[in-house]
Amino acid sequence: MIPAKGNIYCAEHLCHQQNSAIGSLNNCGQGTQDAIHSSGKKRVPCPLDPKHTVFESRLQKHLEKCNSRHKQQQEYFEENINSGHGSCESLHFERVPLAQVPNEEILQLIEKVDIFHSKANLNIRECYGMHEVLQKELRSEEYGESKRKHLLQQASLIKILEQNKVFKGNIAFVELGAGKGKLSHWLQRAVGNIDNVDFFLVDRQNHRNKFDCYHKGADQGPSFQRLYIDIQHLNLDKVSDLAGKNIVGIGKHLCGGATDLALRCLVERCRNVSTDVPSKKAKFENHSKNVQLILIALCCYHKCTWSSFVGREFLIENGFNEVDFHRMTQLCSWAVCGHRQPGNCAADTQQEAAGAQNERKYFKKDAICILWNIMKHWLQMFNPPPRMELKALKRSLRADNFMKSM
Repeated sequence: MIPAKGNIYCAEHLCHQQNSAIGSLNNCGQGTQDAIHSSGKKRVPCPLDPKHTVFESRLQKHLEKCNSRHKQQQEYFEENINSGHGSCESLHFERVPLAQVPNEEILQLIEKVDIFHSKANLNIRECYGMHEVLQKELRSEEYGESKRKHLLQQASLIKILEQNKVFKGNIAFVELGAGKGKLSHWLQRAVGNIDNVDFFLVDRQNHRNKFDCYHKGADQGPSFQRLYIDIQHLNLDKVSDLAGKNIVGIGKHLCGGATDLALRCLVERCRNVSTDVPSKKAKFENHSKNVQLILIALCCYHKCTWSSFVGREFLIENGFNEVDFHRMTQLCSWAVCGHRQPGNCAADTQQEAAGAQNERKYFKKDAICILWNIMKHWLQMFNPPPRMELKALKRSLRADNFMKSM
């Protein structure tokens, strides 16, 4: 979206102009003053989803077509079924930027992580393979480096799926956090004309320029079925079209806590147990025996949350608390925050105290390895446990990109 004539912000962010520009009307011009004071231009949060705004004068019309309407009437909607909040006890500490944390605390946490990592003997195996379905696309000269990286990641994920022999009939690929559906698009091209293969794309938003349009014709393979719902409210057992299907769960990229929501959605479905996370004292029956494989590309570790993390109990048993967890997720971003020149800010001082860039990369890898092996430990509490393997994409593709295949 672009700003209208005389406005500083586009329509979606006009509310910021209304709130902040009043104190500087003399610098904004008459057009901006009209935009701020005009009742027809006032934007208000949508009552159905306050994450977006709408013109107040068009609110009633918007409510009739908002993508967030009637979600509770969906047959597969079950509020907070995958959130994990039922057993969460928070310390309610003040979350501050890493630059404001004393160096002593950072160094103590680094030592704590190093000791745990060395005792647990945790390792991540690097893998790299590329499915031929994207070879022609990758040869195109119109793509820049960023676009090519995404294509290479998709090719690598599809290659792992092929190696795990899930390209067969009676399979339903469920892409969680699907966005525009690019991964499912190329996956369908790789699967080919195998009979009885379906694609279900889960996302809480209705994106523009979706790749679904390439799969509407009778000769374009199976159509894509969209489930517009937040993963934390999705009960896959109530999706009638999935009945009797073998499920393969995929995701690129499920940012932070969305990975935990996805694991609960796929593995802990149709529970007849309490909402507490599994413990060492009891093994819960895995009701999702028709889940053949889960392949998730992990990213955005700073977005992981204590309330949704599946391995809270395991962390506590090994001497970590909510504050440690939050700091670990912040420190995980060290290796992917860019190679900037050292400055005089507090963050640079911390990073110098913790070591050089390469040393910080190793610590970040250790912290991530701990977090995702804890997920593996959580999954082993189910009976039978899904098969699991933790892999890392070739580092040249993306520094923070790890994959969990199960």
